[in-house]
Amino acid sequence: MTWDEVSGRVAALLQDGRDEEAWAAVDGAAGELETRWPAPTAGFREVGRELYWTHRALPEYVRLQREQIRRLEAEPGPERDVVVRLVGALYDLASFTWPGWGHDVRAEHVELGAEAADRALRLREDPGYAELPFTVTPGMAHWVVGAHALATRDFERARMELALSGDETLSRGYLGLVDLAEAGDRSELDAVLEELAAKDDEDSAFYRDQLVAASGALVGTT
Repeated sequence: MTWDEVSGRVAALLQDGRDEEAWAAVDGAAGELETRWPAPTAGFREVGRELYWTHRALPEYVRLQREQIRRLEAEPGPERDVVVRLVGALYDLASFTWPGWGHDVRAEHVELGAEAADRALRLREDPGYAELPFTVTPGMAHWVVGAHALATRDFERARMELALSGDETLSRGYLGLVDLAEAGDRSELDAVLEELAAKDDEDSAFYRDQLVAASGALVGTT
């Protein structure tokens, strides 16, 4: 048994509305397969990523991720490792429901993703958790909030958050997307795309493809 096989079973159960059986399938597999996180969400990260990346089952992914978040929130706390996992789960939900990737995302799922982005950022910036070993960097937390703000055309907030997103070149690229969406000005975006093309490395190609996809999905241009 592999996580891909488990995720296929989980997807079918969720599509049939058999959510409790789906969660039981994840819990059962977590006792046999390698998983990154312990109970009560062991296996949820692995199944969630397979649902999204392999099966492209976004509605099912959203339901699974919401169950993972519910379980983490129900843990007695504040447990420090639970906060780390909760921020990661919120970030993944926010990122995977962002329409800028070019995938078909339901409006209610975009709204859930924006709410998750806000919560992840608040937790990530809470001074009481400053020393925790988060997998989500401050720049990532600001980026996903800004990305959702761009998608809803809240340009003021998009500019503020994307300016804090860490990587200077990618930040400029996303701010260029704001220029394009708000005023039809693509000069900054095109400049960044040219810089990334000139670097000719894998990361730069990935970032360039990301910006091009977002310009098409959010602005209707490439």
